[in-house]
Amino acid sequence: VDPRAVVPAAPAYAALFAGGAATAGATEPQAADAVVDVGGERTSVALVAGGTCEAARTFAFGSAHLARALARELGVSEPEASAILAAGAGAELPATLAAAAADPRAADALRRAVVPLVREFRATLRAWRARVGQRRVERLHLAGAAAGLAILPDALAPEIEGAVAPIALAGPAAEKIDAAAAPSLALALGLAIRGHQGSRAPRLNLRRGDLAFTRDFEHVKGKLTRLGAYAALVVLLAIASAGVKVFSLSRQEAALDRALCDAQQKIIGKCYPDFEQAESVLRGRSSAGGASLPRVSAVDLFAELSEKAPASVPLRLERIEITKDKLHVQGTTEAAENVDKIVGALKSSRCFADARSGGARRRTTDSKFEFSVDASLTCLDTGREPTAGRG
Repeated sequence: VDPRAVVPAAPAYAALFAGGAATAGATEPQAADAVVDVGGERTSVALVAGGTCEAARTFAFGSAHLARALARELGVSEPEASAILAAGAGAELPATLAAAAADPRAADALRRAVVPLVREFRATLRAWRARVGQRRVERLHLAGAAAGLAILPDALAPEIEGAVAPIALAGPAAEKIDAAAAPSLALALGLAIRGHQGSRAPRLNLRRGDLAFTRDFEHVKGKLTRLGAYAALVVLLAIASAGVKVFSLSRQEAALDRALCDAQQKIIGKCYPDFEQAESVLRGRSSAGGASLPRVSAVDLFAELSEKAPASVPLRLERIEITKDKLHVQGTTEAAENVDKIVGALKSSRCFADARSGGARRRTTDSKFEFSVDASLTCLDTGREPTAGRG
């Protein structure tokens, strides 16, 4: 889970007093409450006056330091020393460690181990009073899993002017959370209240700069704005591109119309707006001019030649010439009599009805016969019906 904010633990305790979720001990306007949360490896200290955090500090000290000191003194393992500390905080102690817990050396070890905590708490009070003046701390609230240790009130009481006790919840929080569990849940409750207050509560967020949270709604809204601008730019470019294409196509169309008109002017002598009318004139269907387009194209004649060439005769056409009114074909075949078959097949076509042979000559290189066939194009005037050509 990517956290929205990374906040120090100590300032969050002020939300408990500001929202009435914890019982404040300070009754005078200039008095303050202190919260000391002894965690596993760190201790957080907050000084709260009027529901506002005036000083906060977190330093390296926790129940793990006490467990290590107890383990060295009693010669037990750290998990066993942690169990002895938990018994001092109200938990049940296994029978195997009861004798170690009753050892006088345990109390002496804890008193020595808690000295760094007292020293850092005293330094925090001095720094706070150097800034705000000589103010009283009327109550010290213990929080965290180690809040029930009996050594803590005795060690910290001389540093303040009031009482030292585990933090007590008030209002609806006290109804929902058992008093014994309140110290261990106080930090979570303070963070929840602080988050519920939203922008009304001052926030100290360590996620800043490159580490700032960038997945909230504001970030999405900013991205949507940029995406909208990009989309508008794309639409604008698309409209501009379409306009340029229409302009270019219109110029090309005008150029083609001019070229077609010039061609009509050269061929017919007149420019017709309708191309079909000009084509009609060229084909002789209009009184405006004679027929200038042939009825049969060279492709039609090639198809006719391919269709009428006898399939049973092996031949190779090496040259085919089609002029305006004549066909000339040169090729090779296996036998001289094949030339007559080719000429007879072409005569069956209404386009090559007067086909005639130009003679056959045997080649010495491969013993094949070279031949030529000439024919007048007899279907130019009448046209021809489309026929299926053979490849």
